[in-house]
Amino acid sequence: MFSEVECAALAIAEASTLRSGTEALHQELQTARKALTDDQYSCLQWAAVAINAFNRVSILSGYPVRPRTENAAREPEKSSRE
Repeated sequence: MFSEVECAALAIAEASTLRSGTEALHQELQTARKALTDDQYSCLQWAAVAINAFNRVSILSGYPVRPRTENAAREPEKSSRE
């Protein structure tokens, strides 16, 4: 279903959200490391950290999430500049 590179990216994303460093987690990261270049690995690590930081700040600040409408998944939101 996913390519080797995509699986590596997913493993990095999951590893960055988990709090405990289990042996299985380390094994997955080592496998991911072998599938990626240095630049890819570094970029994915930074992206995962940035996304997780944003999510944690949003949760801790109590930022209200707009209710999702039925069409929201299908239609892009119009900007106020249009």
